[in-house]
Amino acid sequence: MSNLVVVEQREPFALVSLEGEHDLATTGDLRRALVSVLDQGADVAVDLTATTFMDSAVVGVLFWAVNRARKRDGRVAFIAPAEDGYFRRLVEITRLDDVVEVYHCRADMQYDFGHG
Repeated sequence: MSNLVVVEQREPFALVSLEGEHDLATTGDLRRALVSVLDQGADVAVDLTATTFMDSAVVGVLFWAVNRARKRDGRVAFIAPAEDGYFRRLVEITRLDDVVEVYHCRADMQYDFGHG
């Protein structure tokens, strides 16, 4: 099983996609990817559509990114499929949707980021 962190620069935001399983072993790659786009001043969308697992270490890095972006009046949003019970439960447990925008598809996020 691969565990990739893919970064795509899109105007007016950066898209960071997590593919496969992510845990403590991949948090360094994730943090470096997020730092690279946040330090450029980009708003960031994190796409979890192809993510099959993530542990609390990864969730911690995601919350860290949200806080770092907010310090510069930027934003981080997440794309998580509504039909996926794992991510729906993860969002409920972490209350992620209380602190950050969670979109169910890229099209909704792209529209909002392009017009927001």
